[in-house]
Amino acid sequence: HTLSEKHSITVSIQDISADGTLLAYGLCEGGEDEIVVQFLQVDTKENFFDILPRGRYFGISITPDHAGVFYTFYNETGSHVRYNRYGTEVSQDMELFGKEYGPEKIIFATLSEDGHHLLIHVLYGSSGTQTDVYYKNIQKETPIVPLIYHIPSFFMGTFGEDALFFETNWKAPHKRILTVSLQELD
Repeated sequence: HTLSEKHSITVSIQDISADGTLLAYGLCEGGEDEIVVQFLQVDTKENFFDILPRGRYFGISITPDHAGVFYTFYNETGSHVRYNRYGTEVSQDMELFGKEYGPEKIIFATLSEDGHHLLIHVLYGSSGTQTDVYYKNIQKETPIVPLIYHIPSFFMGTFGEDALFFETNWKAPHKRILTVSLQELD
């Protein structure tokens, strides 16, 4: 391929906009954990001028209006959920969450398809023995609030229309699904 003479660059899809016109993809050199995130306008096959510099990223979410991207960046101090408005320097990105956690926690954020809601997961290690979950209504600019906090169980949430669905092992050794109405959260 044309990305490197040694064919040592791996490409990974990080997110696709809801309308399918913008692609966030990562470039990784030689199997490293760190990637550079670039944004491709699918119809013109041209890269956006914005990139997220080399680092470890989780939960990249392009906003439906293509105004920016929510992402989690991991460094020696831990995971940090940030927002980048396209056209601004990454150094100016707004940090939304993560300062209170250290590097032993795995944090990632997910944006709802309509761009109105943000869900943040905090995993207590990779074994999944405990997950805290936080919520923010982006449209109403509400503060981030805990939904699930200090319950020694695994929770993995996803958006579906006007609800949140959680897969969990809380009081269910073979797992179950819990549903929360988004209207109840506001």
